[in-house]
Amino acid sequence: MDPVKNINASGLCFRTPASIETGTPIRISIAVSKPPFKANGEVVWCRQTNGRYEVGVRFEDAATAFAVRMVEQICHIEKYKTEVLHRQGRRLSTEEAADEWIRKYADDFPR
Repeated sequence: MDPVKNINASGLCFRTPASIETGTPIRISIAVSKPPFKANGEVVWCRQTNGRYEVGVRFEDAATAFAVRMVEQICHIEKYKTEVLHRQGRRLSTEEAADEWIRKYADDFPR
């Protein structure tokens, strides 16, 4: 199961087996590149769901929020690349997947 449930410009939600107290400073690492993307944030909510916890994190500043938007797009492109392989048997390079994803979905990507 993917620990990141969703990601957007203001923050993200991830799943974890342990509760994290609201207000806790947190450092997020997302392995979409080498080195991994890292960002500082703060836990703004935590709730138990199906025996695990979902944790909402708000990022520190606008620059981080912008960088997260880029990471979000990379995550969508990598997911698209995997889906194309499983559904169509086509093995795309990251560049090919990015070109296709942008043509198909960039206009619908939330602003």
